[in-house]
Amino acid sequence: MANIDDLRFVRTYEFTYIPQYLFEQTKEMDSETIKRVYAFNSFLVNSPTTLLYVMLTDLHEIKGILWVEIDIVEAKFFIRLLSVDKEYQSIDGQLMNKVKDFLFSLDTGPALKKEIQFLTIHPQAYEKVGVTRSKRILMEISHDTNNTERDNESGT
Repeated sequence: MANIDDLRFVRTYEFTYIPQYLFEQTKEMDSETIKRVYAFNSFLVNSPTTLLYVMLTDLHEIKGILWVEIDIVEAKFFIRLLSVDKEYQSIDGQLMNKVKDFLFSLDTGPALKKEIQFLTIHPQAYEKVGVTRSKRILMEISHDTNNTERDNESGT
């Protein structure tokens, strides 16, 4: 297994340079989502709150991606996507520690809290390496959601 510390972060403004397999190996992104990311490349990367980094080897091979949004309201980093080549993956939290150290070292202008948030479908895996669950819960309304009934007590 390769050492995650051998990779370095380099900012990019092009999703098109990033190998598609790094998107595909994240189970949350299907082919339509990946096509949409490539299609909206310039809108996404030209936002001052979007931070897009590739993780490079000494031979300039792209082995990972870190896509982060700065949440201005919460003053936190929000990881939109983190993916690294399988040869650099481990279960001991090395990647998360590398990302944490990197993000907290950035000069982002106005001070951000030293907090990072992200979504996952595997919370237990992250909890094993010391990541805690947020107090907030993601809620979702979709076109398929049945009409919601008002709660007479809360008025919602």
